[in-house]
Amino acid sequence: MNELPQPLTPPDCDLRDFPFMPLDIARLRRSKAWLKAKRNPALAFYQVNLWTAAWHDMPAGSLEDDDDVLADLAMCEPSKWKKLKAEVMHGFVLCSDGRWYHPIVCEKARDSWAAKQARMEKEENERERKRKEREERSRMFDMLREAGQTTPWNISTKELRELVTHLSRGQVEDMTRTNSDSHSAGACQSRLREREGQGEGQGQGEGQGQGEGQGQGQGEKEKNTKKEKPTAIAVLASLGVDQTVALDWIQLRKAKKAAITQTALDGMKREAERAGITLTDAMRICCEKGWAAFDSTWDWKTRGASSGMTREEQIARNNELVAAQFLGGGGNVIDGEVVNA
Repeated sequence: MNELPQPLTPPDCDLRDFPFMPLDIARLRRSKAWLKAKRNPALAFYQVNLWTAAWHDMPAGSLEDDDDVLADLAMCEPSKWKKLKAEVMHGFVLCSDGRWYHPIVCEKARDSWAAKQARMEKEENERERKRKEREERSRMFDMLREAGQTTPWNISTKELRELVTHLSRGQVEDMTRTNSDSHSAGACQSRLREREGQGEGQGQGEGQGQGEGQGQGQGEKEKNTKKEKPTAIAVLASLGVDQTVALDWIQLRKAKKAAITQTALDGMKREAERAGITLTDAMRICCEKGWAAFDSTWDWKTRGASSGMTREEQIARNNELVAAQFLGGGGNVIDGEVVNA
């Protein structure tokens, strides 16, 4: 007994969402099945019904081996089916899974199934890309928000990445439309005042006009080219402080309403050196214990917020440190956060 061939399409080949089936017209008109259908048009009706039924069956291109089912799919009367079955089923092959497969229909089905799989893979990759992009945008928004930067919700991902890249260099700019618009308006007003100054000077006298116009123009240039003060995160990054610890420490100082001055930073570095730890470790201990400043004489090695002093002594010591830093002439507050001498 001859062994039945393997199925002609994969078992998961599903084209039920394909409303159209390719039809090779020239190939069909040259086939023997169509030649017989020319003499008996009813055969063509039954055959086309079976081809289209196989296209939307599972696996695509196959039919169940059951005469009642086949006759119903062909829309042929059961009384005529046994007599016409051999001619109507011309081209179909019975395979090892017990189903009838039409080679030509299966050939078209395999091509369509490959295209469908490629499309599904592309759509899945796009969904995964968008999911990862949403997660990345959320993380970047959080980082910028913690650094005190405001960005519009519809900023491009490319611009967000650039902002985060420049965050540790102190080059982050406020990307809000309001600031952007005000900056543009300020630049326009600056140029207008410069032209007005030159015109006024020329009207009053060539020598005096040139002096006033040049003086105003030079003043505007100096104002526009004035070096921006570095941000707190940039200063801490230059000192080698871990970015996450730096952001947490900045938030802690803000919560305790303690300005980040150069005196405060010098004190932190000095006490960290006395304790034999890095500045990052000193700031991490402050964050864990809720301290506004660090003192090497405190019980900083013990886990928790205890310093070895009573609560009243701790509060008094904190107040003394903050007052000393604030009154010690530590410099100017930068960006409302850090003082740079």
